[in-house]
Amino acid sequence: KWYNYSSKEKMWANAIIVTENTKNNYLNSRAGTLINDNDIIAFFVWIPRYKYHIWNYNRTITDETNYEYDAYKNGIEIKFETGEISTSNISCNYNSITTIEKNDICVTTENKTDDLWYTHPAFTYSSKELTGFWVGKFETTGTNEQPTILPNQIAIRNVNLSTAFSISKKINDYNTNSNIDAHIIKNIEWGAISYLTHSIYGLCNEEKCNEININNSTLGITGRSTDNITNYKKTDTGNYTYEGIEVENNLNNQEYNPDKIASTTKNIYGIYDLSGGLSEYVMGNMESLNKTLSIQKADNNWNNAINLGTKYYDKYAYGTTSNDQIAINRTKLGDAIGEITINNNNTITTWNNQKAIFINNDKSWIIRSGNADEPLGIFGYSNSDGEKDPNTGFRISLS
Repeated sequence: KWYNYSSKEKMWANAIIVTENTKNNYLNSRAGTLINDNDIIAFFVWIPRYKYHIWNYNRTITDETNYEYDAYKNGIEIKFETGEISTSNISCNYNSITTIEKNDICVTTENKTDDLWYTHPAFTYSSKELTGFWVGKFETTGTNEQPTILPNQIAIRNVNLSTAFSISKKINDYNTNSNIDAHIIKNIEWGAISYLTHSIYGLCNEEKCNEININNSTLGITGRSTDNITNYKKTDTGNYTYEGIEVENNLNNQEYNPDKIASTTKNIYGIYDLSGGLSEYVMGNMESLNKTLSIQKADNNWNNAINLGTKYYDKYAYGTTSNDQIAINRTKLGDAIGEITINNNNTITTWNNQKAIFINNDKSWIIRSGNADEPLGIFGYSNSDGEKDPNTGFRISLS
């Protein structure tokens, strides 16, 4: 079988792109044919369309004890949707949001706000409704001219955001399907992955929700993980490979240890490098006062945004604060920022007690994951001006 998203199996669908000179051979092969590692260019994982049960409708900075349902402790409630049809009872429009508006941007068909189900907005791409989207299984590897998405490789780093976006588009050159649109993952897509991960279909079970294992490779080697998440230590290579095999010893003689796997499912079917490794640029931008893209130091490969369509990034309203309720008012339901930001002993953090620094007029681009020096977990977030950084990489999505 190819996939099974049940809470027991947690077998997320995977797909690959192979080299041009081997593609026809595999297309004409029978199911079950083993694919040579050397023929693979990129791994992707499918995020199927779903709706989720909203627990923090107003994106209020508080703690989970104030809600009837503790989503952090028990997991986010998710129901998969069939086809492209929304079955939710809430819809949102953020086009006119300001720093003080929040309650009038979402419309519900209910008279109460404690039983709201929202089709995750990542499944609306421009004006198109999606049955799901593909996301890079690992951080982007290879070269600027020939990007790949592979395990056990050093991820591309130290490029400004617009250059990274140009690199991501080159994945389209490997694919003859014109309906596939490659781009850097949007912040709202990161949110969709985060919420599915923090559910019974990811890292939660009947007893608790686990934290995602950390990629502790300071070199940004993809798929690596630490030995013990509670006693974190960074290394050049990381302690374990993506399939849970110890790095230091002879890889061919080591047993598979699923407890060391750093994926969204704690098995090889999930997505890797979402905590640690390299920090990751996501396409989320705070607009300037005149409601245009705030490029800052992301460089000008977009020709002043003329060549960057609005479908490729999430727009957030202008603001000057980054770590208070006013900043959180500018977030969106589903982006894994406003809903999961809490007041932790008078310190504003995320669910997993990590950094919560939103974009503002000083730094207008969103950063996720944190690097091996400061892993933020899947929910942590920070900001950047989009410039080159040796500790920052990116991930590719296909919509």
